[in-house]
Amino acid sequence: MKKTIMILGSHSFSGACFMNMILKKNTYKIISIFNSKKKNLPPYTKYIDGNFESYKINLLKDVNKLTNIVLKKKPNYIIDFASNCNVDLSWKDTEKISKINFLSKINFIKNIKNSKFLKKYIYISTPEIFGSSYNFVNENTTKFNPTSPYATSKLSFELFLKNYSKTFKFPAIISRFSNFYGEYQSENRLIPKLINCVLKKQKFILQGKGDFLRSYIYIEDVCNGLEKIIKKGKPGNNYHFSTNQFFTTKQVIKLICKKYRLNFSSFIKYGKSRISQDKCYKLECKLTQKDLNWKPNYSLGQGIDKIYSYYKNRLK
Repeated sequence: MKKTIMILGSHSFSGACFMNMILKKNTYKIISIFNSKKKNLPPYTKYIDGNFESYKINLLKDVNKLTNIVLKKKPNYIIDFASNCNVDLSWKDTEKISKINFLSKINFIKNIKNSKFLKKYIYISTPEIFGSSYNFVNENTTKFNPTSPYATSKLSFELFLKNYSKTFKFPAIISRFSNFYGEYQSENRLIPKLINCVLKKQKFILQGKGDFLRSYIYIEDVCNGLEKIIKKGKPGNNYHFSTNQFFTTKQVIKLICKKYRLNFSSFIKYGKSRISQDKCYKLECKLTQKDLNWKPNYSLGQGIDKIYSYYKNRLK
């Protein structure tokens, strides 16, 4: 009998891509929980059969409804992508971000904490909880330094899950990913935005000096990492996913300019820096490699080529 995965935030970029991959493999039953109005999604409907259910749930209003679905359907795994990741909005409407990313889920976890059928609750967190770090941060560090209300909201829910994991043996697993990218991502994100500027022959606005250092993971590697957590991850653990290559924003732009024969100076236009943007994230992945035997399969150049082909075909 197939086991069941419930995906919270199934119409987010990463949630939809993961759902698409799992449905394509036809190895699990899927319960999709969404509230997003996003239209640009992977073609997951191609793979829907009797092993798929979908529910539109507003976490701010319908926690009891979601609880009832969980208690009735008894999923073996819950993967929680359900967050608002807009850092700028978190400064403008901190209360809203806090409610969506943290407060809305408190009663949900309290309601399902004793569910014996639930084997793993996998939370998608962020390296932003550590703030800027030019030294590698291991999976079990507790040196947190969030520098935005968004990061604080994500850390708050992490710590809440840790409380329940220690006290009630709630099977929470924390996953933190470096910057992921891919087809179907919001065109406001760095790499899709760059590719669209290339194809539409528009200037790219570079915020600040472009010296922010990041590791970039292609979305397929993200999805493979999550599948490995389902199969091998240990409740109570934290897992980090990152490549061993790091690029400044300016280096990413120059890579794309070189690939598509553009003049860097003519392609960019300088703009203001974003508020409270961290300079660098470096995640150590030793425990992840030991427990999950995970490593990325795509280089940044390979991932960019796939996104370029995707957007080029859309413009035809």
